[in-house]
Amino acid sequence: MNKLWTICTIIFFSLTVSAQNQFKELQRAILFDTLHTSNQNYIAAAQLSSEAENLRLAEMFINQAYLYAATQDERSKVLITKADIYIAAKKYFNAVASLMQADTAAEPSIQNEVNRRLGICYYCLGQYDKSTECFLKSLPEERRDEFLKLSKKWQKKSKPSPAVAGVASAIVPGLGQYMSLSVIDGVSSEVILGSLAMLGVYLAKNYGNWTAILCVLPWFQRYYLGGIKNASDCAKKHSRSKYRHYICFVNNMFNSENDN
Repeated sequence: MNKLWTICTIIFFSLTVSAQNQFKELQRAILFDTLHTSNQNYIAAAQLSSEAENLRLAEMFINQAYLYAATQDERSKVLITKADIYIAAKKYFNAVASLMQADTAAEPSIQNEVNRRLGICYYCLGQYDKSTECFLKSLPEERRDEFLKLSKKWQKKSKPSPAVAGVASAIVPGLGQYMSLSVIDGVSSEVILGSLAMLGVYLAKNYGNWTAILCVLPWFQRYYLGGIKNASDCAKKHSRSKYRHYICFVNNMFNSENDN
């Protein structure tokens, strides 16, 4: 067992060091050998920086790639990569701003790539009509009806909103969790609050109202407010899960279209 642990540790550190060395070599080539630095190096460095969650450095490298791009199509592709970096960082407004600068008139494939990413950004921003419109622009006319039907189903599945779930749980404990399909959390909220309510009634009947208030009310209030927050968190988790499924569904539709 000790040998296995040692081997796994060595492999992990070797991979980490290898990735760091690769990034450092790329940085050295870009920063100190600018005469021989290619655009692909700048893009690769930007992507590595994005994976390392260093957005400022990624922006610096991708801006250099845009600066040294030779043609308008190359600049548009750099802007698409920049939008991918912003999407990974959840900076959707920045991604939209980058995509709007791309020249989509000359190359239809670039236009499709831009519209797909705009669709993702608008969906994440909750602007579902704009998202659907952008996705539809990238699909042939014979597949648009199919996409519209499926898109409406996915949008319904992403409900409720965190605010609605929180209000529902405030009115009826556990209801917001049930609406977000988090049954275990909903049952837990009902059981805990129900038990505290019964304990409060028991103490009030046998030991007086003040005893019940002092012993039970703080705990009841804590779990009641915690249940509201938990309902909101469950709705956010549910929405993120449906978002991932929706994006996979969209990508599969576009990939199948490209294969045809």
